[in-house]
Amino acid sequence: MKPVRARALRHMGEAIIALVFASMCAGAQAQLISCGFSGGVNALSFGSYTGFSSASATTQIRVSCLGAAVFVPIQLKLSAGNAFGYSPRRLSGGGNTLAYNLYLDAANTRVWGDGTGGTEYLSQSIVISLGTQTFTVYGFIPAGQSPPPGTYTATITATLTF
Repeated sequence: MKPVRARALRHMGEAIIALVFASMCAGAQAQLISCGFSGGVNALSFGSYTGFSSASATTQIRVSCLGAAVFVPIQLKLSAGNAFGYSPRRLSGGGNTLAYNLYLDAANTRVWGDGTGGTEYLSQSIVISLGTQTFTVYGFIPAGQSPPPGTYTATITATLTF
């Protein structure tokens, strides 16, 4: 990660979110099915944010399941990260924060969380024969914030239940 240079713009920051993965097995199918994350940790980087305009970025979460079933129902939830809640999430850097959120849709209308506080989570069936399936996480920082120059980060935990 390159440091942010304040000489180019007075209010410029680099925002990065790291996803940490966890998986949990639930139900009687646990002995016949195995699911997990594929491809390691994927950072979501907004790049430079000036405050004059919003910033958007995406990353992917890849899920693979193996087993005797054709379909595996999954739930994929994201934590609030550095924030005390989802409205909004907060990136932190040098004692400052920057409001942002993560979404299930490109229109940024469905906050991806754990189902609390007005959030939703991904709930669907994985088709085992299709192999690894990819889900897009949409990140958005609204315009109008004036953070001091620096690097702003958050760590989000992705929890897979099957």
